[in-house]
Amino acid sequence: MYLSGDDWWLAPFAVMVLWLFLGPFLMAAAGAWYAHRPGRRPLLWAAVPALVAVAAPFHVLARSVEWGRPGVWDTVVSYLAGYVGVITVLPWLGGWGLTRTVRVLRARRVRKAAPATPPA
Repeated sequence: MYLSGDDWWLAPFAVMVLWLFLGPFLMAAAGAWYAHRPGRRPLLWAAVPALVAVAAPFHVLARSVEWGRPGVWDTVVSYLAGYVGVITVLPWLGGWGLTRTVRVLRARRVRKAAPATPPA
C-alpha cells in the first residue's frame, strides 16, 4: 500500500510533480511581486515556497541515491541545474527583471513627457 511503513518519504513526489508544472509561473509572479515591494519580508515570502518545493524532492533524491556509486554527483548537479536553476531561479529572475525594466521605462517616459519647470 502506498505510504505505509517506510514509504512515507515518497510523499514529496506530489510536491515535485506540482512544482514542475506550476513552479515557473509561481516563481515569476513572486519575482514580479518582490520587484514592486523590495525588502526582507517580501523576499522571505517569495523564497519560502521555493525552498519547500526544492527541499522536498532533494530529500527524496538524497534517500534514493547510493552515494558511493560513481556518477552520483552528476545526478545531484543535474538536479540542481535543472530543477533548482531552470524551474525555480530563472523564472524568479525573469519576473523580477521584467518588472524592474518596465518600471524604469515608464519612469523615463513620464520624465520626458513632463514639462520642464523654468528656473525661478
